[in-house]
Amino acid sequence: LNLAHNNLQSLPSQIGELVKLEELYVNYNNLTGALPAEIRKLEVLRKLDASDNKLTGIPAEIGQMKKLEKLDLSNNNIDTYPQELFNIKGNLKSLNIKGNKFSVDQIVEIQDGLPGTNVSF
Repeated sequence: LNLAHNNLQSLPSQIGELVKLEELYVNYNNLTGALPAEIRKLEVLRKLDASDNKLTGIPAEIGQMKKLEKLDLSNNNIDTYPQELFNIKGNLKSLNIKGNKFSVDQIVEIQDGLPGTNVSF
């Protein structure tokens, strides 16, 4: 599902009803806050691109997305991450967090917590 470049301010909670969705592109919008908690219901989602928005957080529910292989959160205003992020270390191959407000210590923690994941920062 490609919703890029649509000037979206938020995603509706109904996004969680798309349980067979494998790829979600919401990049280049005006999303703020964090993605809705209902994102956890997308159990077969492999790719999530939420880059180039105004997001300030990552929902803890991301840790329930066990099939997620590629997560792009680049170019947002994120400065914290949930410990639940490390729950998806088995499948996550690529995490892009460039252009956010993470400290060097946080980046090291993320890299250490996601062995085998290519972390771009």
